[in-house]
Amino acid sequence: MNTLIESIKNNTYYSNTLKYLRYEINFDIKELCEALKTNSFITFLDLSETHIHAVGIKYLCETLKVNSFITSLDLSCNFIK
Repeated sequence: MNTLIESIKNNTYYSNTLKYLRYEINFDIKELCEALKTNSFITFLDLSETHIHAVGIKYLCETLKVNSFITSLDLSCNFIK
């Protein structure tokens, strides 16, 4: 597990914003979403230009069902298939 995802999961990522701008996120979207389920600090999640796929969106939707702290989400400039 990468250090960023570990800090999100353990609530030691203290910023209210997480930006994955222009980053290929699909290889760790499942782990990120699992970590976000328990995070209570992040309120703005920016996944713009990350080339996220439909499977990643499915994981994200499951996360948003249980995480009420994320109130803003940016998925702009993705070509979700």
